[in-house]
Amino acid sequence: MKKYLMALFTLIILLATVITQISAYKALPKPNFREPFLKFTSAKFGQIKNIVWLDNYVSTDNALLVLATKLKDNISYSYLSYLNAATGESTLLAEFPTHRYLGNVILFTNSFSGYGVITASRDGIVKTTLTKDNNRNLHADQGFIPIKGFNEATSMDFKGNLYYSKANDNLLYVKNFEKEPPLFSQQLINQTLI
Repeated sequence: MKKYLMALFTLIILLATVITQISAYKALPKPNFREPFLKFTSAKFGQIKNIVWLDNYVSTDNALLVLATKLKDNISYSYLSYLNAATGESTLLAEFPTHRYLGNVILFTNSFSGYGVITASRDGIVKTTLTKDNNRNLHADQGFIPIKGFNEATSMDFKGNLYYSKANDNLLYVKNFEKEPPLFSQQLINQTLI
């Protein structure tokens, strides 16, 4: 009998604690956060959204990546440029339609063939691979990777795979564009779906 009384007493205390914490949580106002942002316009680049210093893996020069937007035929386009800080010379690396929510995101990948820069476009991502030849000339190869439903993405990150989320659901979406899954796991997936 004493066990049951202790269990009942513990449940009452636990329930009282939960009820008081819920009421205390509901009484607090929700904080309003405002992300810091760059808001200046350059005659050369347009409205600058993000500036990133490049590290020594891709360039030993003092160089920046500049992500900016400009209007072109009443459509907002993003421009990714390579800016040599020592000489002031800039090279346009990529041009693509601006993503509604992720127009200021620059992510990096590191592979054996070169250094990749990932930026968000309206219907997918633009992957720009930066390499240097023996004469230290910069070469950029761009590739557009379409992703279904990516125009609604509100955040993204790259950790071997591309992870992104949308505002209206609590799901985390994964896009693996580096390599295909092994044949065995693909057969296993097909068998579980049948």
